[in-house]
Amino acid sequence: MRKMRRKQQGEKKWKITLVALIPVILIVFPIWYILIGSMMTTPQIFHQPPYLFPPHPKEAIENYSTAIKGIRNAFLNSIIITGGSMLVILILSTPAAFALAKLKLKFKKASSFTLQLIQMLPITSTIIPLYLLFQKINLLNSFIGVIVAISSFGIPFIIIMLIPYMNSFPTALMEAAEIEGASLWVIFTKIVIPLSRPALTTASLFAFLQGWNNFVFPLTLLQDDTLYPLSIRLFTFVGEFGTQWNYLMAGSMIYALPSIILILIGSKFLVTGLTAGAFKE
Repeated sequence: MRKMRRKQQGEKKWKITLVALIPVILIVFPIWYILIGSMMTTPQIFHQPPYLFPPHPKEAIENYSTAIKGIRNAFLNSIIITGGSMLVILILSTPAAFALAKLKLKFKKASSFTLQLIQMLPITSTIIPLYLLFQKINLLNSFIGVIVAISSFGIPFIIIMLIPYMNSFPTALMEAAEIEGASLWVIFTKIVIPLSRPALTTASLFAFLQGWNNFVFPLTLLQDDTLYPLSIRLFTFVGEFGTQWNYLMAGSMIYALPSIILILIGSKFLVTGLTAGAFKE
């Protein structure tokens, strides 16, 4: 009987492992193919049957050196745009989420509904109004314009993400601080923010991804190609008469590397931040 039960448990674990392995393969294989493609020539990339490992890894030196020369300035532009949008999003969304979660406001429900409504709007529906507005206030072809545009969509998303965590924050702790004479600003900066690190780390990761991966706003609002971020500059490897796939894949790996590293480093906080507020005491 015990052997039968152990056998059933073993089969169940094997099935669960198999089911979990399928999405992992689907996610990892494209990344692996781009990685090995960045170490091959274009004919080798389209070789049949396809290579699962680079036949001549030395090709990686030329591919990556050429890719770096083509995207070096764009990489710095991406850092400026992403860093600026992250700061704006976090500085504005964190106190807003705290206010909507913990303060007694007249238009709290209306504000929450408006934030959710903004999230339903596709980015493409705002391109023409933003373009005309930025044209009038001279924000076209500037990093500030792109940062403002990205932040306008990032702030509502991060506020909605942080509200459940702020709701789960102990009200008794805030009341105790008020009794001790702490102002609302002191409570927010000295108590709420330090205790909200998991949620803020998660919010930072999402804010980074929104800035780093944004394609539509830089393409529309920037006209000078020296200001293009990495998401746009990679198209220089796509020509009218052909695509330099080896350089494109090398550039894509460089482009994806910061996101992969940050997600791996912050994976612990990512899980904690996403589940925070799911259960309320």
